[in-house]
Amino acid sequence: MKAFRRNGVTTAGKGVLGLVLVVVAGCALLVAAVEAGQWYSSQAARRDIAEIRGIFDRAIADGTAPAIAAGRYVIGANCDGGSYCIQYRNAAGEKQGYFVSRSGRDKWEFQQLANGSARQVFVRERVE
Repeated sequence: MKAFRRNGVTTAGKGVLGLVLVVVAGCALLVAAVEAGQWYSSQAARRDIAEIRGIFDRAIADGTAPAIAAGRYVIGANCDGGSYCIQYRNAAGEKQGYFVSRSGRDKWEFQQLANGSARQVFVRERVE
């Protein structure tokens, strides 16, 4: 059985072409949605890091956090969502730092990365 031809293209060919276009458009929309989600996530992390930086600078200024960290710390994001790590080197060149996580919706909790029971923990209000 011959396929029906209209203007040189078979009707079956038009159907396949339409299906291919729908699949390509669907894939393009999926990629765009994933990229938008990653952009939004990275923007949220940048806002959190800026907020933590301001809070930690105030903690250094008021003596809660060690003064040696002033201007020498780095904040990194963890992959579990909403937790961060502050790292710096002390006078002896050893790595020191704090694990920072959300405590409820309106507070950040800073836990010193130290061995034993001498861990310092302090909580600060989030900046709104």
